[in-house]
Amino acid sequence: MNKILKKYIVVVFGFSTLAGCNLVNVTDIEPVNQLSDDQAITNISSAEKVLTGAYGQVRGGLELIIYTPGSTGQLGLTFVGVGDNSFVNNSVSPEDKTLSSIYIRLYKIINITNHIIEKTEKLDVENPRKAEIIGEAKFLRALSHFYLLRLWGQFYNMDSGYGIIKRDKPVADAVSVPRNTVKECYDLIFSDLDYAIEHAPEFTKAVYASKTTAMALKAKVLLYAKKYQEISDLTRAVIASGKVKLEPIFADVFKLKYNSTEVLFATPFDDKKERNNKPFMFRSSYLLSDYYKNIMTTDTRKSAAITSSGRNGKFLGATIDNKPLPADTEYFLRLAEVYLIQAEALVRSGSSFVEARSAINAVRKRAGMPDITVDTKAELLEAIRMEKIYELGAESGEEWFDMIRYAIEGDINIELVKSTIKSEAQYIMPIPINTIRTSQGLIKQNPGY
Repeated sequence: MNKILKKYIVVVFGFSTLAGCNLVNVTDIEPVNQLSDDQAITNISSAEKVLTGAYGQVRGGLELIIYTPGSTGQLGLTFVGVGDNSFVNNSVSPEDKTLSSIYIRLYKIINITNHIIEKTEKLDVENPRKAEIIGEAKFLRALSHFYLLRLWGQFYNMDSGYGIIKRDKPVADAVSVPRNTVKECYDLIFSDLDYAIEHAPEFTKAVYASKTTAMALKAKVLLYAKKYQEISDLTRAVIASGKVKLEPIFADVFKLKYNSTEVLFATPFDDKKERNNKPFMFRSSYLLSDYYKNIMTTDTRKSAAITSSGRNGKFLGATIDNKPLPADTEYFLRLAEVYLIQAEALVRSGSSFVEARSAINAVRKRAGMPDITVDTKAELLEAIRMEKIYELGAESGEEWFDMIRYAIEGDINIELVKSTIKSEAQYIMPIPINTIRTSQGLIKQNPGY
């Protein structure tokens, strides 16, 4: 695995995945590297190289490192933009280029992982690394489908026909296909994560997929799918595994970055070609909202989350050889979030309010905050929602999806929380316009767009 990390940081990936960069149509994605199937993956070594490329697509460009957390933070409560911003106003257009770029990036990852899975499965070898590679690829495919579903699909309604276009085979032609149902999308995501839990490697570094990381992601997806009874065993296993643990000091998470003891999955960067410029973007384009700065006033995490000048303290970059580095990570999963997922699942399932409070207070104790003592379902759910903002705010945009989930469950009046949200149509984003146009009516746009 260490060999992969070295390649992961420095290799330049030449994966050609779009027939034309101006088209946002997943049916236009071309096979990886435009190589014939037989050439691309012929042994474990070549499978490792393509897997390295898949990881590279996760942290390549700005789409998942900057645009996704920044845009969802603007849709929600923690970020504002410079000037008139359709994300802040919850009035995003199908022609929005930021959304289109995220959409393309996620399907790039899916296409590469499909190629890895299909061809590695056919390798006639006894090497145990074969199943691990497939497990890592299925984790990345599940992560990508999940991100697509929660942005562009009605993830909160298992009976909805407005899922996304799921892909479980490499794209070989340019034929449009209709959207899958939400249930069909979840079925593939859960199948991939179950395989990863069984076959992915043990946790070693947060920059790789692992069994533990797959358990944590499955717990998160189950929360979105409202399968609350199935979550606790997974979150307890992650917490008890000993593979990750809360940093004793909150600020150290953002100093140690992907090397932090509590980070389950995050992206690496270096001082060479992997300068993603995230610190600059998060102080110039994605600014902290007044709401976020105000609610953090009485929270001890403020000193780490917000600098004295009012900028984001979580993404200040790093130093290498005592030189400032204009790059930073993206925290896809942290153990603190796992504790809060556990707490919400316990409350919603009616299992144990005592254990739920204990999970919340584990996160608060690390922050030096007093224990919560509320004991009704409504009070606990609101405490969890707010704790996620205190702990995870201005980070990955999670509070946006929490608002939607809570509104669907009837726990909040979303318009009172974010006055620009007037209808359920705004809960998900419009499918990029060129995908709709080039499908010649086969792919339906989301309601309200």
